[in-house]
Amino acid sequence: MQTVSDVMRSVFRGTGFKCLLHEKRNLDDDPHSEYADVDQRIRGKIHEYPRLDHVKEVMIQGLDEKTPTPLTYFMDGSRRVFRFSDIILNDGRYFPVLAGQVGVAVLGRNADGSMTPQRDYCKYQNLLIFPDTVEQPDREAVRKGVQKAMGSRKCEFIIDDYQTGSSGGNASEDYINKGTKKILDRMHDLELGAIVRMMENRMLSGDRMLVIDGSLQFRREVLNRLGIPITEIALQLVNVIGISKSFTPSQPVSGMTKGRHLGAILQDMEFGHRTPVFRAGEDVFTDTLGVWYLRIRDRKAMTSPLEGVIKVECLARNQRERDNGIDADRVDTISAYILSERSVTPYGSDNRWANHLYPIFLTESYLKSGFRSDTEFKGLL
Repeated sequence: MQTVSDVMRSVFRGTGFKCLLHEKRNLDDDPHSEYADVDQRIRGKIHEYPRLDHVKEVMIQGLDEKTPTPLTYFMDGSRRVFRFSDIILNDGRYFPVLAGQVGVAVLGRNADGSMTPQRDYCKYQNLLIFPDTVEQPDREAVRKGVQKAMGSRKCEFIIDDYQTGSSGGNASEDYINKGTKKILDRMHDLELGAIVRMMENRMLSGDRMLVIDGSLQFRREVLNRLGIPITEIALQLVNVIGISKSFTPSQPVSGMTKGRHLGAILQDMEFGHRTPVFRAGEDVFTDTLGVWYLRIRDRKAMTSPLEGVIKVECLARNQRERDNGIDADRVDTISAYILSERSVTPYGSDNRWANHLYPIFLTESYLKSGFRSDTEFKGLL
């Protein structure tokens, strides 16, 4: 059976393009990866009402597995990025071609505490990412050829491109990063699309909230691309919480009683303590997004100072919170319910176990089980 590379060589034969074989490599497995997720930086100013200028303990008495929780749905998006081919244009320019698998999954909590996939909001895509110097007719010919070749294997590829810039690809640019960003954009599109459908179907409310593994800071270009009204999305996301397992500790903060950088404050926090809410958000989410940091594991059992600390994001519910800061009682309540999700832990199953909430770990595991294995996917390329 023909592979994607076979189809590309056939399509480009006679066009002056050269399609070169490349070691089929999963960029996620590279310890010196050509790409990295960028932590959205906080602005470092307190955005909580009443104003809090120190770390405080979150009270969790009375919360256990029998206590009803508003944290009902859990979402994770994931991607795998492969470099498998390079092309040389007839004018001598050289570009990488990437492939990717992206997906989003949502698990919902049942009345008995068990978790069930919400299949209407779980979706996968296979991608081929070309430079935009390859014209649309050639990309369409590749798409049709791949569709025909993969018909018996029930595998469809979507073809997209990365920008080579105003230089037309003559300048020194990192095209691996550009192609990877396009794959990440596709993943974020799936995430935001699933959130919008859940809101349209009235699945989310104050007592049935969605927790996302990652940031809520969807960029304006993503919202525009999906046709989502920018003025409405921030209001509709009030029942969504973002939780990140990693962050940048060297960010400056102001208004606290000690510590000039975030990491200096977090390394001293005890289990169950949180920071004040910091102002965050850009573009659509200016003055709307609040971020705080919560320790969900005893630091004495951790192997590094910031292990066991997570970043939590939520949006202002109304104009008062936008003007004065996120309500402190609301932040404490959300934090307490998050702390109640810390066990069971995926210890040993994931090197980020200390920063995992178990329902998110289950969602991530379910999502990744739907990907084709690296061996199978490389075989298609």
